[in-house]
Amino acid sequence: MATKSIYKLNNERITSDSIVHQCEDESYKNLKDFLKPSQIHEMLKEYIKPVILFNDVAGTNSTITLSDSAINYEYVEIIFRNNDNSYQSTGRLYNANGHTVYLISIGVNSSGKSWLKATEVTLNGNKITFSNNYSEITLANSSSVSISHTNTNYITRVLGYK
Repeated sequence: MATKSIYKLNNERITSDSIVHQCEDESYKNLKDFLKPSQIHEMLKEYIKPVILFNDVAGTNSTITLSDSAINYEYVEIIFRNNDNSYQSTGRLYNANGHTVYLISIGVNSSGKSWLKATEVTLNGNKITFSNNYSEITLANSSSVSISHTNTNYITRVLGYK
């Protein structure tokens, strides 16, 4: 049988498996009481909660001004839709400030028509700028391929994660 030593330190019950932290007021706390998974989740939830840097339900495919600079965020996520209202996300982009990002949407409909819609944007500070590099490639059932220089992706939301 394992034995557990019990101590008292500044009236706190401390055991040999305790995680002890000395506070600013020189008191000691047993952090094991605070490190329950549900409590950690609640504490972290606020930390990992994204900040909405841009929000427009209709979306835009022209220069965007964010509410804060991307440099202040470890990750940035761009949510966008295409002209067929198919929503996509870039996922979390690490250290995205100053980089070029490609918004790519792929789809297929019930008649077998497939498409790829690509748009190039640059994230710099509090601006997202659309370049002139964009295209739409469509494949039809009849094996025909059409390529058009059309910008059909619209940014609807930008999230920042600290």
